[in-house]
Amino acid sequence: MSAANHLEQIRSESQYPVYRGVIGVLTVLGYLGGVIMAGLGVMAMGNGATGAGIGSLIGAAITIFVIVPFYKEVSLMLVDAVDSTLERNSRS
Repeated sequence: MSAANHLEQIRSESQYPVYRGVIGVLTVLGYLGGVIMAGLGVMAMGNGATGAGIGSLIGAAITIFVIVPFYKEVSLMLVDAVDSTLERNSRS
């Protein structure tokens, strides 16, 4: 079995489906926060606060493209490690 297939099997048979769901919800909320931050940056630029607006847009881009995906992946890796450990220990 390839690593990708094994990971897919582990995730489909997870002992922690609620935690995986919470990760999904928090990911959506993180992206929503990034979009709100970007909207506030655009509004700040429209009101003449160009520096604050640009800073907010940069912060939003970092949130959307770096922070949220990173924390989502780290959270999934942790629960994958626990599920893999449980699977391995249940064989013995």
